[in-house]
Amino acid sequence: MIAAVFNTVLGAVDDDEVGSASGVLSAVQSIGGSVGVAVFSTVFFAGAFTGQVAESFRDALVVQAIVIALFLLISPLFPRRARPDETDVAAGTTPADSVDARF
Repeated sequence: MIAAVFNTVLGAVDDDEVGSASGVLSAVQSIGGSVGVAVFSTVFFAGAFTGQVAESFRDALVVQAIVIALFLLISPLFPRRARPDETDVAAGTTPADSVDARF
C-alpha cells in the first residue's frame, strides 16, 4: 500500500518538485505512523489498566484489522501507473484510463 501511494504521489508532481514532494511524503508517513501507534496503544491501554490485558490486546488487533480492511478496500482505486508510458502518450490515454480498463 505504501509503495503504491509513494508511486502515485511522486509520479503526479513535476520533475523539479520530486525532492520536495518526497520530503513531505516522508514526513506525512512518519506522522501517520505516530498517530497509528497512539491509536492502537490507547485502545490497548484503556483495558490493560483494568487488568484485562488479553481482551485489550484482542481489541487492539480488531482495530488494526478494521484499518487494514479499509485500506484494502480503497487500494484498487489507486492508478496502476502514476505517469503515462510512451505507449499511453502515443495512444492518447492517461493513467486514469488505465484504472478503468482493469474493471
